[in-house]
Amino acid sequence: MSKRTVFGISPVAALIVAAVSANSALAATVGGTATNANVVVPTPVAAGAPLWTTLRMQPIPAAAWPRYCIATGSADAFRPTVLAGQNTYYFTVSNVPQPFPNQGQERTLMFLNQGSGVGDPVILDSPLKEITTTGGWMGGAMNNPGYFTFPAGVAGNIFFLARKAAPALPNLNVDDASLTVVCTTANELPLPSLFNPVPVP
Repeated sequence: MSKRTVFGISPVAALIVAAVSANSALAATVGGTATNANVVVPTPVAAGAPLWTTLRMQPIPAAAWPRYCIATGSADAFRPTVLAGQNTYYFTVSNVPQPFPNQGQERTLMFLNQGSGVGDPVILDSPLKEITTTGGWMGGAMNNPGYFTFPAGVAGNIFFLARKAAPALPNLNVDDASLTVVCTTANELPLPSLFNPVPVP
């Protein structure tokens, strides 16, 4: 005898759907900011001055904790106006404007113009490059010192940042920068399949 397959909602899924409907606190927080204006990444003006330049900042309101968050920053950067040499810059996302360097979410952008310019032509790197970085965290958990933790119930900010690898490098012009942040509360659970296949004889 052949079997047919029908689809029915599982009891567990039904309970979770009901709970989600009854609890508005399960909504995710989504925020973002973007600009097409140029931002210059300069050399720190003095010893001990801030290393990082803020490209974008997104406020995160206080809410139920712990929460899980993901932040993604992306930007275009113009090639520095130098003839030859290697120019390196770093980009990161953080919940503080001056984070520790060399964390896992930090990304490297390099422009390399080859040739000395004396008797041979300089081969220029691409005039424009795109860089993206992302980071995630859970509120109240110190997974990495200084990285993406907020005290319970306290509002804060997420930053998309850039800096030079060395003070002597030329200033970097950053264009079209954007920052997107998505946060959910700890109460949010992934929904099981709403429609489970049920074999019918």
